[in-house]
Amino acid sequence: MGGGGRPTEPHHYGDSRTAFRQLCAQETLDCIICCTPWEYHAAVCVAAMQNGKNAVSEVPIIITLDEAWELVETHEKTGKWATMGLEGYDDLTLMNMVRKGILGEVLHAEGGYVHDLRMVQYNPLQEP
Repeated sequence: MGGGGRPTEPHHYGDSRTAFRQLCAQETLDCIICCTPWEYHAAVCVAAMQNGKNAVSEVPIIITLDEAWELVETHEKTGKWATMGLEGYDDLTLMNMVRKGILGEVLHAEGGYVHDLRMVQYNPLQEP
């Protein structure tokens, strides 16, 4: 909150496709949450880690193997992490129940995510 109990006006970082780098460098934050088009997910996470911030991305966090290695190498250099966030409110509710011990002691958990990307990769109207 700013002075006088009024909310502080947020900064605007939308003047270019790489303005996220300025946000990561200038803002005092613990974590950057990346909800951008896919091609920016890895770059935003790397910029966050390079500026002393952890990062959470929606899926996919990377598109190429090179981006995956860049995330790993940036983590190793900075000690900051980047991860994919849980999608949807149901997941957050479940995590809250685990943290409060409602489900008892959790010894093991697994999850899966299926995202049919055939319509992104292939155009069925152009298929023979």
